[in-house]
Amino acid sequence: MTMVEPAPPPHPADPYPASATIGAPAMPQGLAASQGTVIEQSRAVAEVQAMVIVAQERPRSRRLAIDEMREVCAMEQVANRAFYRFSRGDGMVTGPTVGLMRELARCWQNITHGVTELRRDDAQGISEWQAWAWDLQANYRVARVFIVPHRRDKGGKRVPLTTDRDVYEGGANQASRREREMIKAVLPPWFVEDAEDICRRTLEEGGGVPLARRITDAVGRYETLGVRVEQLVQKLDGRAADDWTPYDLAQLQIIWQSIHRRESTVDDEFPSPKVTAAEVRGQAAQMTPAAGQADPVEPRRVPRAATAKQLTAVNTLLGSKLGLTGDARFPRLTDMVGREITSTKDLTADEAGRLIEDLGALPDADTAGEGS
Repeated sequence: MTMVEPAPPPHPADPYPASATIGAPAMPQGLAASQGTVIEQSRAVAEVQAMVIVAQERPRSRRLAIDEMREVCAMEQVANRAFYRFSRGDGMVTGPTVGLMRELARCWQNITHGVTELRRDDAQGISEWQAWAWDLQANYRVARVFIVPHRRDKGGKRVPLTTDRDVYEGGANQASRREREMIKAVLPPWFVEDAEDICRRTLEEGGGVPLARRITDAVGRYETLGVRVEQLVQKLDGRAADDWTPYDLAQLQIIWQSIHRRESTVDDEFPSPKVTAAEVRGQAAQMTPAAGQADPVEPRRVPRAATAKQLTAVNTLLGSKLGLTGDARFPRLTDMVGREITSTKDLTADEAGRLIEDLGALPDADTAGEGS
């Protein structure tokens, strides 16, 4: 009788087969690889092998890496985008951005990193992604596989994503955050900490601009968002604008960039003051007249002053629409507003808004007579 050896048990699937292309999405099941795909996979394998060999033969110089990092972090353009900030619970979370981490990986050398969309399931509304970073010289690789639902939080509700572009951008946004952590895991902690310190000092120095001018510019930028200087003072522990330090301005710059990148919102950073029950009862008691007393007079609401951006728009429109400059502006403003105006700074935000709308509807001064 002929003995037949039993077939060996199948090996579990290798999560990282040698033929897989690093950084490319996995081939969907049931689809045969084209000749171009096979060639690309072979090329990718050879490319990775070459990268490892080069990294071993040409190791990094720590001195050159540190010098490169210090030079890059001293640039204001890099420092302005070096930190993220967003609200979580009752506090704020801050740290280095993915842009800074990618720049540090370039300075450290012999590191490759990226994100990969492994699988997309439109039926279940999820995508599977992988973020990874690999120190080729030390042969140290970290990776993280995670699931991204096809939805986003908007207005306290979960809104499904239906278009391919929204699904991809939502996944790529989540993947970039994981990529940041993967790069941070393969870089030396002291290297990252030194880079953060240098970026903060760069923000504090402000590119050599005088401190007083930087304070004025910061207040003006926040006014365009509707943030008053009183809110900035409260944000900086009650320190008046004249007492702000370079460190305070660096913090305001980080907050501004986070709002600009939509990581945070104005309401998150500058919430309206909460009124306690005791304050409500105290106000009610003050508003309740005692026996024999007249009804209390409701306190007058102080109108909000016009912002610098609004005043600039009013002055520009007065010149282009009416041909008025200097003191000649004020009699016309008095007529339009309905009260005496001796300076454009006397305007409230509501008055400036109405003036911009009314003046914008007028024809330009140099074309007003055409067609008559």
